[in-house]
Amino acid sequence: MKGQMFLIATIIIISGLFFVRMGIRTPEISRQKALLEMSYEKEFFENMQSELENSILFSANEKNEITNNAFDFMNFSRKKSYERGFILKTFFVGIYSNHSANSLLVTTINSMGKEINVSLNFNGNENSKELKDYERWDNSYQFIPGNTYWLNITYDNSTRNLSLETSATKDNYFYYFDLSLVSTNALHKQKIEKKLNLP
Repeated sequence: MKGQMFLIATIIIISGLFFVRMGIRTPEISRQKALLEMSYEKEFFENMQSELENSILFSANEKNEITNNAFDFMNFSRKKSYERGFILKTFFVGIYSNHSANSLLVTTINSMGKEINVSLNFNGNENSKELKDYERWDNSYQFIPGNTYWLNITYDNSTRNLSLETSATKDNYFYYFDLSLVSTNALHKQKIEKKLNLP
């Protein structure tokens, strides 16, 4: 009987030590798991950002399709993000500068998951509109090629002034996007503004 009691006591003590040790390790395991998840999210976010830019760059030979391809990729990315438990929000402005027609086509796309008010001011011409989620808005402006213009954009409590250095000899595409990825661990944000010389 004493032998059985000793054996039971030994099992209880060993089990207790095991669970105490596991309890000590649990916060460290949780911390390591969170770090791995954040690393994956950051890599996923940077990949989405890179691929969005690639959708623009790879469309350079199809001038009239650049914005459409970017819009399609934004919708695809948002769906893929949702499948992984993330919320991807994008505000995008694409500007096609046609030097032979003296026209700028400014396309604004709201993919932020909510309705937002957008205001554009180009060379004193101001327009504003409530954009629903997934909605795109086109505006056309006349300009003199070879000059630099400013496009002021106000959206969702943010303001951005885009410098549009136009060419008198070639078409250009300017783009700006405000990208964010929301997860349970963190918020990843990036704003990109670039000019693309078209062939």
